[in-house]
Amino acid sequence: HSAQRTQNQSRSMWIGVIVKAFLAVLGIAIAAVFIVRDWAYRKTRSQYGQRNTFGFFHPNCAGGGGGERVLWLAVQVIQQLYPDWLIFIYTVDDPREDILGKVESVFNLKFQPGIRFVPLRKGHLIQPKTWPRFTLIGQSIGSMLLAFEALTTVYPNVFFDSTGHAFSFLTARLLGHARIGCYVHYPTISTDMLRDVADRKVQFNQSGAVAGS
Repeated sequence: HSAQRTQNQSRSMWIGVIVKAFLAVLGIAIAAVFIVRDWAYRKTRSQYGQRNTFGFFHPNCAGGGGGERVLWLAVQVIQQLYPDWLIFIYTVDDPREDILGKVESVFNLKFQPGIRFVPLRKGHLIQPKTWPRFTLIGQSIGSMLLAFEALTTVYPNVFFDSTGHAFSFLTARLLGHARIGCYVHYPTISTDMLRDVADRKVQFNQSGAVAGS
C-alpha cells in the first residue's frame, strides 16, 4: 500500500507540473500576442499617421474572376464614400506586375490614389496542395497564419476578408484593434463538399483512404 501511495503521489506531482507548465506557456503566448498586436498597431500608425485604414484580405487579388470583381467594386465604393482613407490589399500576387492596370482593364474600373499592396510571403499555407490530408483544416489553419503575417505587417482600422477564409477573423479578433467585416464568395465548406464526403468520392483533396474510411 505504501508503494502504491508513493506512486500515486508521484503521478499527481507530475500532472501538477505538466498543468503548470502548460498554463505558463499559454500565459506567455497570450502576452506575446498582445505585445505583437500593439507593436504592429504602433508601426502602422508611425508609417501612415492617423489616417483611417481599410485592409482587404484577398491573397489572389489579381485574378479575373467574380470574387475579384466584387473586391475591386468594394474598393471603388470605399474610395467614393471615404476618400481620405488608405486602402491596403493583402496579396500573394506581385505588385510589380501593375495589378491596378490589369484590374482597370479587365473590369473597366477606375481608382483614386491611396491603394497600397501588402505582399504576403506565406501564400502556400492556403493552397490545397500544401495539405494533401485534412485539406480544409489545413487551409483554415493556414489562413490564420497568413492573416497573422498580414496584420503584423500593416494593421488597419478595418480588416475585411473578401475570400471566405473565415478563420482569418479569429486572428484579427485575437490581435484586437481592428473592426472585422467579410464578404463570403466561396464558403469554407459548401454543400457540394458535404455531398462528396457523404458519397465517399475520391478527390484531389480527399484520398481513397479517407474517402473509404
